[in-house]
Amino acid sequence: MHEPHHADAKGKSKLVTFTTTTGSEYRICIADDPANAEACIIRVEPTERLRAGNDSFPLDSFTGREKEIFQLVLKGYTNAEIAATLCISLSTVKSHMQKIFDKAKAANRATLVSKFYCGC
Repeated sequence: MHEPHHADAKGKSKLVTFTTTTGSEYRICIADDPANAEACIIRVEPTERLRAGNDSFPLDSFTGREKEIFQLVLKGYTNAEIAATLCISLSTVKSHMQKIFDKAKAANRATLVSKFYCGC
């Protein structure tokens, strides 16, 4: 399904978002390969615009990064997959997830997604 990228401790990675001339947005994760001092593309994927399923969901209170993470949660990504996709640490994902849970007043992913789609 989703192939997480596990960067070598010596390697660096970077997330870049770009827009094509037709207006499509894509995100690429580029990582250094410490074995040969070359950069390689780890993942390319289209970004999607978030639309809340109901007016009571606090999507507007999410930061840009929280919206990115929430988008991946809606796609079913695990915390590890989110970290690999966004080229951030697992602890950073967990920190953002806690803020998302707090803002949405949700105890877990299932409740979060349910509140987004149906306000339950």
